[in-house]
Amino acid sequence: MPRPADPRPAATRDPRRGERGVALVVVLWTLVMLSMLTIGFSLSSRTEARVAANGAEEIRVRALLRGGVELAVLGLGTADDNRGWRADGTPYPAEIDGDRLIVRIRDEAGRVDLNRADEETLTRLLTVVLGTPDAAPRLTQAILRRRGGPQAAPGQPAGGGANGQNGQNGNRPPPAARAAPAADPDDPAELARPFQSAEELRKVPGISRQLADALMPLVTVLSPAGGINPFAADPLVLQALPGVTRAQAEAVVRARQQRPAPTPERLASLLPPDAGKLLRPAPGPVYSVSVEAATARGARGRVEAVIWVAADGQSFYRILDWREAGFGRRVGEDPA
Repeated sequence: MPRPADPRPAATRDPRRGERGVALVVVLWTLVMLSMLTIGFSLSSRTEARVAANGAEEIRVRALLRGGVELAVLGLGTADDNRGWRADGTPYPAEIDGDRLIVRIRDEAGRVDLNRADEETLTRLLTVVLGTPDAAPRLTQAILRRRGGPQAAPGQPAGGGANGQNGQNGNRPPPAARAAPAADPDDPAELARPFQSAEELRKVPGISRQLADALMPLVTVLSPAGGINPFAADPLVLQALPGVTRAQAEAVVRARQQRPAPTPERLASLLPPDAGKLLRPAPGPVYSVSVEAATARGARGRVEAVIWVAADGQSFYRILDWREAGFGRRVGEDPA
């Protein structure tokens, strides 16, 4: 039914009625805009607060990681007594104001040096890791071709002499650690040169990624001097020494965990004479330090550092390499 027309003359209608409708719409739109601005400001403030909190946690994690390295140096400085930290990968937990750390130390002299090991040592190491001698000689030759230059003299599995390669003083940082120019491993001109890192094993023809991952914890390019440190060597590294059986390597590992710590002569007596001659009597001075940190609020980080420690183990140290991984992620579990 059609709506009846307004019987009032047009001149008598209230013109302010339309103006009030427009004003109401303007007010409503103003309220909507103010609400949106308020919500946006609130979200922006919360985001900025979260960013600031994350930044503070990042600074805290970095401080914890550096503190973990300092703790490692302190632990090495007390290695002569029964409270000293062992440089064989033993985890040492610590807690600081609710923040947690796990520190592990590895003496680089407890690994086989890729650039200095002789052919026999590399072959024995590959045989132990593979569990069979079939492919070990072929892979050893691939490593020797890849690193280029003359191989180490027989009887020196991890160094070039008592003072290290080319007469290098064993208590000075190795040249590769002090100034190693970046090189492209895919460049044909770089296919025959000393290894710059253990990760370059993945580029050696014939070595699978799985085999390279198994070898990398056992090898190094930073061994400071000749011989293997029996207090830090992995059982597989000990088995790479001439004539050493699995049972003998495990006996060395059990003996070095005793307190008070056994003497180097005691550990050498557990191995065949030929292997005992290849042991390094002194630890260090180059160590790998792994630090995992987790704050009380759940932020975490991890660093893999390589450090050179002075002869007395207490005066000072130098960082040769620093690699962070998994930094800043928030998790609910302890660092592991």
